[in-house]
Amino acid sequence: MAAEKNQTSGDQNSDVLPQEGTEDEQNKVVLTLEILQTIKDAQQTHGLRHGDYQRYRGYCARRLRRLRKGLHFTCGNRHKFQRKPITEELLSEQRFLLMPLMEAERAWSYAMQLKQEANTEHRKQFHMVSRMKKAAGHAATLARLCDSDKVDARTKLEAQAYSAWMQGSLEFEVQLWEAALNHFNEAKTIYEKLSSALPEDARMVYDLRVEDIKPSIRYCAYNIGDQSAMEDATDEGQVRSTGRLSFKFAEQKGMLGDKLDELVAQTREKQAATISEVTWQGRTVSVKQEQVRLFLLSYQESSTDLQAAPDTNSKLEVYEKLLMDCKDAMQVLRGELREDPSARAAQAEGKTSQLAHLLTYLTYIRNTITIQRNLLMADTVKASLSPVTVMYIRNTITIQRNLLMADTVKASLSPGAAVDGRRAAKPQDLVRLYDIILQNVEELRQLPGIQDDATMAQNLEAQRDACKAYRSFYIAKSYAVSQKWKEAVALYDQALVQGKTALGLYASLPDSADRIAELEGLVAEVHANKSSSHASCILDSPTSPDEQDLTLNDTGANMVTFPPNFQPIPCKPLFFDLALNHVEFPSLQDRLAEQKKGGGIANMVKGWFWGGGNK
Repeated sequence: MAAEKNQTSGDQNSDVLPQEGTEDEQNKVVLTLEILQTIKDAQQTHGLRHGDYQRYRGYCARRLRRLRKGLHFTCGNRHKFQRKPITEELLSEQRFLLMPLMEAERAWSYAMQLKQEANTEHRKQFHMVSRMKKAAGHAATLARLCDSDKVDARTKLEAQAYSAWMQGSLEFEVQLWEAALNHFNEAKTIYEKLSSALPEDARMVYDLRVEDIKPSIRYCAYNIGDQSAMEDATDEGQVRSTGRLSFKFAEQKGMLGDKLDELVAQTREKQAATISEVTWQGRTVSVKQEQVRLFLLSYQESSTDLQAAPDTNSKLEVYEKLLMDCKDAMQVLRGELREDPSARAAQAEGKTSQLAHLLTYLTYIRNTITIQRNLLMADTVKASLSPVTVMYIRNTITIQRNLLMADTVKASLSPGAAVDGRRAAKPQDLVRLYDIILQNVEELRQLPGIQDDATMAQNLEAQRDACKAYRSFYIAKSYAVSQKWKEAVALYDQALVQGKTALGLYASLPDSADRIAELEGLVAEVHANKSSSHASCILDSPTSPDEQDLTLNDTGANMVTFPPNFQPIPCKPLFFDLALNHVEFPSLQDRLAEQKKGGGIANMVKGWFWGGGNK
């Protein structure tokens, strides 16, 4: 017991801390208690992982004592017990709901302990039934308290399901099969409805509880022997196509399908209001990180802030703040993604985990905000570019010919001249902005899952071609300013092709009338600037092409044909040794015969010792 006290001392602070705030603020608070998740966490931590019901019962008793002391809600003193009932007026915080829950869990765990011991001591079966009745009573008290307006819809549903499951467990032990079947079906239906209304990662605990209830339902139906009850126990007969309840318990308990659907709808509305989950690319993921939730809330409210912004600088500040918040939220997600083993396992299987999908969604938002900010900056630069550079391009030839006014006009239209106290804009500034926008669009196109959405992929492709058209257009303008007319005309042609490609893509996309009108204006302006550059190129040429050819011929210039014509050349000789097979070599048989006369090794040794040798 001492070890258990040390183990459970970590959660004492949450039970004994006083509730802050005034009484009016407390009355306005809507209480939330995740009943099933709370008891599952406690059971897995305090003994039930190994089937130790006695240890879990001790934990529930200590937790209940801490709750009562922390709330100053003790029942009498050490000499006399005086029960204090919990009423709806006392519901000022969540711990008042935890007390009947812990009482029900304490009685239930004691009943399960007695059930294990009843295998050898049959008298404990009666004590077990008594404790189950206690547990069902405390669960009914919890459901009655949660029926108040101070409790949210999810907690109401969980309390009703928990009470129905506890009552069904009691009736199961005393072999009231039909009543147990109705209560188990009630709990199963509520848990299934809750699972469908919650995000993906919060469904597991409810799905597991449903799987635990199914064997009890089948056993009750078997003992009843009613074929219709067995059909109701199957998944196909559980909920009709209209989404309404069809069981007998709906009439007995007065919980109609309309009421259940209404509570589930309220749960979904609360999930949407608090940004506890997001849906993107057809997949819903939960948002548990507070920093990510705050960023998504600020992102939703950014449209109102942008509309209320008085000038461009204020809008840019809104975008910058959003980008900083998004960066911080993504950093939090990356840290959790590195430490999450399930994410690595999903990546090894080729799947995308919930954290990875949420990080991809934030990356998409970041690139979208960056594109919107850069487009706003591009519009600002365009506004300062049009009164200076366009006039300069149109009057280039006039400025060159009119030497008297050249200095004055150049001083007012030079790239470094100031307009309204600011540096005059240049086409290069817009080229740089559109380069950044193109980079952002390409990052969006590389995100996982983007290519699966045909409409989004086509929209991004149209944005890419439109940005390329604007980029080519302003590069051509910069060449026109430098009087490089041929390069400008070539770039204008490229801008026309890219602009028409973007128009073709936008034509099949919904809600793109503004973009189509903008691109049509760009195409018309490109046509006009291309004609102007072409005319300027002709006017700046000193002579016509025919006169240029005559001048070259008169001066006796050495003209060569390029590339040169092919001429035949002799092949490199190849040498083959064909005479080797016809050569007769001299015979060496006489030399071989002399070597055989030597006598071998014996004669050679004899010659060494007795002076033998060639004579």
